[in-house]
Amino acid sequence: MGKVEELLNSLDAIIWEWDVQKNRFTLFSQQAERILGYPLHQWETGSEFWVSRLHPEDREQMVAFRERLLQDKPEQALVDYRMVTADGRTIWLRERVTVVVENDKVTKLRGIAMDITEAKEAEERFFKAFYSSLTAMAIITQDDKKFLEVNDQFTALTGYDRDELLGQTAEELDLWLPSPDRAEKLEQLQGQGAIREWEKKLQCKDGSTRDVLTSIVVIELGGKPCLLFNLLDITERRRAEEILRNSRDALELEVQKRTADMEEFVYAVSHDLRAPLMALEGFAQALLEDYAERLNDKGQDYCRRIVSAARKMDQLIAALLDYGRLSYRELTLGEVALDKVIGDALQLVGAYLSERDAEVKVSSPLPKVVGHHSLLIQILVNLLTNAVKFTPPDRKPKIQIWAERRNGKVRIWIEDNGIGIPKEHQERIFRPFTRLHPETEYPGIGMGLAIVKRGVERMGGKIGVVSELGKGSKFWIELQAASDLPPSVN
Repeated sequence: MGKVEELLNSLDAIIWEWDVQKNRFTLFSQQAERILGYPLHQWETGSEFWVSRLHPEDREQMVAFRERLLQDKPEQALVDYRMVTADGRTIWLRERVTVVVENDKVTKLRGIAMDITEAKEAEERFFKAFYSSLTAMAIITQDDKKFLEVNDQFTALTGYDRDELLGQTAEELDLWLPSPDRAEKLEQLQGQGAIREWEKKLQCKDGSTRDVLTSIVVIELGGKPCLLFNLLDITERRRAEEILRNSRDALELEVQKRTADMEEFVYAVSHDLRAPLMALEGFAQALLEDYAERLNDKGQDYCRRIVSAARKMDQLIAALLDYGRLSYRELTLGEVALDKVIGDALQLVGAYLSERDAEVKVSSPLPKVVGHHSLLIQILVNLLTNAVKFTPPDRKPKIQIWAERRNGKVRIWIEDNGIGIPKEHQERIFRPFTRLHPETEYPGIGMGLAIVKRGVERMGGKIGVVSELGKGSKFWIELQAASDLPPSVN
């Protein structure tokens, strides 16, 4: 055995040569026996043996293929066909044939055939999935961009019959409307071999357009590079998004209108209710100052009660207005430094803390949160004054402030050594007009913690309390950590 023959037999393919004049194989590599199972000497009998071993469905096609080679004399040709092996199996071969021409006559055919059975079975599974896919799919040849195959979903989407598509290009049918990012996407396809979810507009046969998410993958079928298109119709989704966007815009306008109406109402309430109260308080106070000698003790007591009631009513209206404003007030949230907020709050209540000789300890540095700076100051001022207010007169108020991180959140603690809150009332205290003590002991209108809760919720946070009667309280506020969200949200 010569070196050339050894080399041919070492290849994982069948190498053969056919002598046209003698009508028989003059070369058949040993791989034929391994792949097909027939002894090599059987191939020397002529073309009858080769024809008889072709798959019945491919026999006529392959005989015609050989005849075309002899007539047309192409330099090379590629063909896939099936053969039946010695043990009765059917295998696929991919054969590349070289045509040898001498004196304008074909004298020899030389070929190399490879077993592509596994590839063909995979291709069969691919086409089974292709035809049964619930999304529109098409295969286009990469060189001439012509439709090679389409599934039923694709014809239903485009309105074209299968026969109208095959052999045509998308450009010839005006399927795609111009896309501004086309050049960029084609460059991506060339470099990466795939495009994922390219939003395009498809023009159907009837002239209507559809919005589609298009994915394209480079594949190989039958030895040829092709493009596999997968189209997801998102037209209804886009229409729904447009309706939602229009509804949101309309809702935003309505909210702005109602906010303006509410602000006008609040102004009216503030002016029309508080002004008479101030007048009532002023006249009663004037009676006490200018006509006290003409009033007996009962009359003076009545005047003092009028002043007290007017002031309390004014506080109540102011608290209600604050509570209401938190419901419609537009807040722009952003990154807030807790150290700065607490420093500003302590400065505002500094005189009140000094009056009670209160001791405040802050565990700095504190983390940053997503919130509203001035609203957080208002909340902390309320909690600090409550901590001092609800400490017995014979006890020095002590307040501790610290923070801890919890799964992307920051929990701020305000701990006091006050009178504490019974467990059964720890949820009630955040409701409007909730009072647990007589006004003579701890004056107020019961709106402070309700305002605090509403403010915390407007910033997307939570509030709670841990307390035991007689042993102080620990109020907590939980807000989003600034590092886990964009710098500002609406």
